[in-house]
Amino acid sequence: IQGVCPPGWHMPKTSETTTLTTFLGGVGVSGGKMKETGQVHWNSPNSSAANTYGYTALGSGYAYSGSFSSLKTYGHNWNATTGTTGNDAWYFGSGYNTSGTLTQQALKTTGYPVRCLRD
Repeated sequence: IQGVCPPGWHMPKTSETTTLTTFLGGVGVSGGKMKETGQVHWNSPNSSAANTYGYTALGSGYAYSGSFSSLKTYGHNWNATTGTTGNDAWYFGSGYNTSGTLTQQALKTTGYPVRCLRD
């Protein structure tokens, strides 16, 4: 799905983010390998942050009901995969206090960032 992405890019499906997570060593360690190091965009302790391959995940937080929340705490990105109810979609990312990643569903009205992939 191109959606909000520019021509030649697309929003990743859950299967594509799962491939990335697997390549980085699995859900238990992949978050740290994607996160930017330091505390400029992440709260301490920013567990296992290494930015191993230049992904530079940021603690962008999210927006919900007109308010921003969890800046420097969570770095989640939308996937293009619709959730089970149709009113939700999948996202994946990490947190400041974990080295792992998670993949969950949230209402589409939640404001998570989008990370586009080159076609």
